[in-house]
Amino acid sequence: IAYDDTSDTKLSIVSKSFLGPNYLYELALEDGQRVPCLTHSHIDIPVGDELPVRFDLRHVVIFNAE
Repeated sequence: IAYDDTSDTKLSIVSKSFLGPNYLYELALEDGQRVPCLTHSHIDIPVGDELPVRFDLRHVVIFNAE
């Protein structure tokens, strides 16, 4: 999941961590799952707001649920 300020897809920010040159956002999907999104540190959006994102599907890793 990548930050995209032009996207109509927005996910709710559950938490964020400052990592020097980056923020690591934890975002909530509609089904309750949480996913990470790493952005540059100048993208500073408060917890509780929504982050516009796009899904980058060039390199997808899938694990068996067992």
